[in-house]
Amino acid sequence: MSMNVLILRSVNYCIDCDGITYPLHINGTPDMQKGVHYNDVGKEWLDKLSDDDAAELKDWLHNKNK
Repeated sequence: MSMNVLILRSVNYCIDCDGITYPLHINGTPDMQKGVHYNDVGKEWLDKLSDDDAAELKDWLHNKNK
């Protein structure tokens, strides 16, 4: 299965085109059983995002909402 996702290394998650975040397995594949919408992630998760990942996420969300 091929997914269009943005990898967020600082939190070891990815986000898909629908705004669902998934934790990454050790092998780098998303754990499809533990998806959480971006609007529902906690403050702690957001605080762990690196500045680079936060900037990429902002661009990703902006471009997906066009």
